Amino acid sequence: MHTSVQKKIVKFVLLTVLMALMTVISVTALAACGEIRYDYYVLTTADNGDGTLTVTACTVVKDKPVVIPAEHNGKKVVALGDGSKNVFSGCEFTTLIVEAGVKTISDNACLNWSTLKTLELNEGLERIGAKAFAGCTALKDIKVPKSVTSIGEEAFEDTAWYEEQSNGKIIYVGSFLYEFKGNMAPNTELTDIQADTKYISDYAFSDCSGLKSVVLPAGLQKIGANAFSGCTSLESIDIPASVNSVGEKAFAGCTLLSSVHIPAGIGSVAPSMFYDCCGLNNVVIDNGIESVGDAAFENCIGLIDIDLPASMKGIGNDAFKNCVKLQTVTNAQNIEKVGDGAFDNCISLTSCVLSEQTKEIGEGAFNNCVSIEEVELPAKTESVGASAFNNCINIEKIIIERNGDDKVSLSFGSDAFNNCFKLSGIYIDDLDAWCGYAFGNALSNPLYQAGKLLLNNEEVTELTVSQNVKKIGAYAFVNGRFDKATLPAGLEKIGASAFKGCLLLKNGGVYIDDLDKWCGIEFEDAESNPLFYGEKLFAAGQEVKEPVLSENVTKINSYAFCNCLSLKKITIPKTVESVGKSAFSGCAHLAAINIDFGEQPEEWDADWDEFCGTEVEGGVVIDWTGEKKVKLTTNTIMAIVVGGILVVVVIVLLVMWGIRKIKKKIRSKNAPVEEKKEEPEQKIAPEEASSEDKAE
Repeated sequence: MHTSVQKKIVKFVLLTVLMALMTVISVTALAACGEIRYDYYVLTTADNGDGTLTVTACTVVKDKPVVIPAEHNGKKVVALGDGSKNVFSGCEFTTLIVEAGVKTISDNACLNWSTLKTLELNEGLERIGAKAFAGCTALKDIKVPKSVTSIGEEAFEDTAWYEEQSNGKIIYVGSFLYEFKGNMAPNTELTDIQADTKYISDYAFSDCSGLKSVVLPAGLQKIGANAFSGCTSLESIDIPASVNSVGEKAFAGCTLLSSVHIPAGIGSVAPSMFYDCCGLNNVVIDNGIESVGDAAFENCIGLIDIDLPASMKGIGNDAFKNCVKLQTVTNAQNIEKVGDGAFDNCISLTSCVLSEQTKEIGEGAFNNCVSIEEVELPAKTESVGASAFNNCINIEKIIIERNGDDKVSLSFGSDAFNNCFKLSGIYIDDLDAWCGYAFGNALSNPLYQAGKLLLNNEEVTELTVSQNVKKIGAYAFVNGRFDKATLPAGLEKIGASAFKGCLLLKNGGVYIDDLDKWCGIEFEDAESNPLFYGEKLFAAGQEVKEPVLSENVTKINSYAFCNCLSLKKITIPKTVESVGKSAFSGCAHLAAINIDFGEQPEEWDADWDEFCGTEVEGGVVIDWTGEKKVKLTTNTIMAIVVGGILVVVVIVLLVMWGIRKIKKKIRSKNAPVEEKKEEPEQKIAPEEASSEDKAE
């Protein structure tokens, strides 16, 4: 009986825990995907994470009006649908009411909802997405609130309302020019767009190949994406000053469009706005436009010149790509960024579109601009992207300014100046800054092609790096035509291939102040050391032939004396803890190395002395002059340990033997005293004593 009661208690506890877990899981799930329940329908919502909700699905049990509320449990409902699917899939009710406050009806929200007959949209709605009500074949009446500013492509396609509209005419929805329905006759000139039209929907006139010209109403505020794309006969258009927004690709593919005026109100030229407008040759951009979007004028092969307003700050990726006739871009006085491929293949462009404010030049920005002859990088420029000036085969001169008090670091992406064959000079005003530039590879440094570096308009033939420089970056002086290089004592690191191709250094060699400090410089590879080409090293004005390094030297870094042909003998003190790879590689005349060690320390690189003494008979002699250190091999260590143990054992045994001996001596001395105490004297009777005496 007792056992059955225990089982029932355990069972009850387990069920309670299980129910608690299920409750927690349910609450968590509802927090992420909640429900709004009504008497005859349920709306599923998703939390947007910002205190707002989106209705994502609906379940209906009766054909009664369904209301999308503006608020639920203190959270605003801002959208109907998430754009991925039909919210009302499988529903058969006929009336939908969207309360004031819901801002968006997303793409596909009511797609192919065949039973929808009545639609009530209220103020506060701002956007109706693409195909939002497409396929609602029973929907006859559509009224769009004034608050709506965007209607997506085919939002009301294949509805009963759309089918009732006449072919060959413009369809309006409230203040929207929704679409031109049907085929447009050739050479159509539209002059009768309703005066109260504020918005032209996305794709409204898309592919209307018969449209020759259009007069837009003065109060127009927005032209949607692709609104006139593919209008291959459109020759001119005047965008009213009232327009404050133009969607991407609005005029893309208008191949006969020759001129356009872009008003300040739109803020920026939209991405691909005039893409493939190959007949465009006259563009006027009002002051107030701040940027040209990606691919905005790409493939506009008729564009010859363009004047940018003072307000222009950014040119997007591929903005003028393949504008092969573009020769000049004027008044680019405040451009801060030139995007990737912005002027790619502008083969007629004669000068770079840069300003004193330019900070960033994107990858391939001026790729294949074969007519550019000079590039001037402003003091504020921070980065030049990979292949930025690739194939600019006629560039002869590059000027890099760094004359401000605040020195801005500068980086060059890989192949930034690849194939700039005519480069003859790089003009700089700050050699210290040049040492710190980050070059992605040899071809990212214009010096690779030019060879000639000019500091303050004077050619640098004897390179002298100031005491302020702690590091010289990779590829910094690649292919430089220097007869001599003088490096500071405080130099700590030289990047990869910094002096690659500096063949003329052989004429004068390399000059340093302190040989001890030279040993500690970190060379990233052999060609980062100017000695690789300079061959002769001079310390404090004296040629380094048989140096004795001081005990201040604790290490000789990799490649430190690489290819130093002046070196014949060197003495290395016992303080040197490490010698790096190829430290003396290529020292062909090095005959002797005296080392204050008995043998090579383990910390030294195995290849520290490779390829040295190759021109000396018998090769380099390495003299280990110090005392040999005992090498503690595994066997030696084991022998020491075993020997130590044996010694300890012997000592312990001796100590124990000594203790035993001492104890014995003590016992022998104390033995008589102990007997007297233990055995009392026997008294002899007088009679016995006298008899003994008699016997005697």
